[in-house]
Amino acid sequence: MLHLRDVTTRRRRERELERMAFTDHLTRLPNRAMLFQEMARLSTDAGDRCLLVLDLDGFKAVNDTAGHETGDLLLVEVARRLNSLLRADDLVARLGGDEFAVLVAGAEDPAAEAAQRVVDVLGHPYRIGERTFVVGASVGVSPVHPGGGQLAFREADTALRAAKQAGKGCWRVHSTDRIAQAAAGSDVAAALAAGDVRLRFDVVADGGTGGIAGLHASPVWVHADLGTLPAPELWAAAERQGQTAALQQWLLNRTCTDAAALDRELRVASTCPPAGARRRAARRGR
Repeated sequence: MLHLRDVTTRRRRERELERMAFTDHLTRLPNRAMLFQEMARLSTDAGDRCLLVLDLDGFKAVNDTAGHETGDLLLVEVARRLNSLLRADDLVARLGGDEFAVLVAGAEDPAAEAAQRVVDVLGHPYRIGERTFVVGASVGVSPVHPGGGQLAFREADTALRAAKQAGKGCWRVHSTDRIAQAAAGSDVAAALAAGDVRLRFDVVADGGTGGIAGLHASPVWVHADLGTLPAPELWAAAERQGQTAALQQWLLNRTCTDAAALDRELRVASTCPPAGARRRAARRGR
């Protein structure tokens, strides 16, 4: 006796459940689970990939003033705009809340270009009903290596925090370079204003007597996340941010003030290295 059973309905339901498990119900984008599954599938011959992690600047104010329904509609529009930026090999996902991620094909340079497009497109005003809202986006970028999805996410999230610290509405690429982290994640001008740049005196010995011939003053950056950055790294960060003149002026003023307060007369010197030499000195110091 032959028994036949139609399994079409069951298979359709299984496919629907699988789709729901990997889809964000609000935006219909792939969700976090799908993103990490895609990163886990990457192989050495898949080509370069980078991960962009982003969240919205000012989104909480939309929920607070207009309600969560309006906030949801804005998130749907964000998803639509992100999809409009995609190429065939890219993947955009919603991580939850106002956080999204984009897995892009290519190395860091094209990923940085994609991050800038995200910042530009998401910065345009949003028309929801009768109201217009302006929110921005901050983006963190990290390369993705085969089997390194979790690491890439942590690094991109760190770069995202650096973008937030830099003033929001911008992007940052993760780097293990201390100068790049300082220049990308913090502001030298703000550090000067906050008193995070300090003056360090090194003793200059008299080669004949061994006594103190004078003092050499140099600036150091007491960085909240990176520890104390020595003068070459501070100068390099200042040069990248166009703050060299401000740092030179601070150094001269602070050196004169502190030297005048010394108990004894000493020769005090400071050095402002020329452009280019700061980067070379910083590279030697690492």
